[in-house]
Amino acid sequence: MSDSGKRILLVEDEEGHVRLVCRAFEEYGDRFEVTLAATIAQAKALLEDGVPDLIIADLNLPDGKGTELLPVGDEEVPYPVVIMTAFGDEM
Repeated sequence: MSDSGKRILLVEDEEGHVRLVCRAFEEYGDRFEVTLAATIAQAKALLEDGVPDLIIADLNLPDGKGTELLPVGDEEVPYPVVIMTAFGDEM
């Protein structure tokens, strides 16, 4: 991957959703590097190794909620977080 590629951490436990998100980035070639984690624990371990440019996290994961990757209180996080879910509705 080139030095200008953006690193994305995808935190998702459903294989179908992983394929869908990864497919969305495939057409961009080396512009994005997607790293996968299936749990909050795996995501936190990967974050210790380096900071991604973006986190895309499922709301409901086997060991918690994707919102656990959001900052607490006034804590600053050096990456944006997008939380997604296939459950429920807009309410």
